[in-house]
Amino acid sequence: MNEAINEKLEIKTTPTKEKVTYLYNVLQINYYLSNGICPKQIGINSTTKRVWAMFGWDQTTEIFTRWCQRKVIR
Repeated sequence: MNEAINEKLEIKTTPTKEKVTYLYNVLQINYYLSNGICPKQIGINSTTKRVWAMFGWDQTTEIFTRWCQRKVIR
C-alpha cells in the first residue's frame, strides 16, 4: 500500500494555536466524512486543482488509526 496515503501530510497551527492537519487524499477525506469527522475547511488548490480538507488534529487521531488499519478491497 502506498505509504503516502496513510500519512497525515501536514501538521500546522492556526492563528488560535490549534493544531490542524491537511489531507489531500480524496479517499481518506471521504473516509473521515463517512465516519462523522467534519473538516474545519475544504478547498481546491489554485495551482494544482487538488482538493484538500483541513481537520482539527485532536479530532482525527482515532480515525487516523482506523484508516491505517482498514482492510482494502481491490
